[in-house]
Amino acid sequence: MADETPFSMSSKDLSAVHEIELLMDMGVASLKIEGRMKSLHYIATIVHTYRMIIDEYQANGKIEDYQYYIDNLQKAENRETSTGFFHGTPKLPQQLFEQRSEKVMQNFVGLVLEYDKDTQTALIETRNVYRLGETLEVFSRFEKEKTFVVDHMENLKGEMVERAMRAKEPLKIKVPFEVHPFDMIRAER
Repeated sequence: MADETPFSMSSKDLSAVHEIELLMDMGVASLKIEGRMKSLHYIATIVHTYRMIIDEYQANGKIEDYQYYIDNLQKAENRETSTGFFHGTPKLPQQLFEQRSEKVMQNFVGLVLEYDKDTQTALIETRNVYRLGETLEVFSRFEKEKTFVVDHMENLKGEMVERAMRAKEPLKIKVPFEVHPFDMIRAER
């Protein structure tokens, strides 16, 4: 009898970035995006990115730069992706055969709570570690991503902080452009 080493097999997460045009042309009116066991950052990134793809296709009749969308989605992915059964039966490279395939994503570092335009200071709820001097990216529902370097960070007592590391701790950081409540802050890692 052959060696019966147990293993876990599942499909990779579905990615239909290149299939959106075809789906829309077929008359598909809605998409289901998995979210029950996903993070706030994952859901916001995936929904926002697919919304941008759909809006661009509706406005222009084509997608100019798929790579921009793929790069955006990869900022939230924690498993490998494939097109699943979209183009027929999945082949071996579209399956996962390891016990665990997730990679820990710690690029979601904060959530904007408020912003003071006069002082250009944002109150950020810490979600993962980041440091002074680090380049951060603002992910917003209002506009495309923007980056800035953290050059000033303090706690609510006004004490300087060099490293944000306490989950849900509110910190004040300088952001040289307007941000909005619930914008997300990501590290460029």
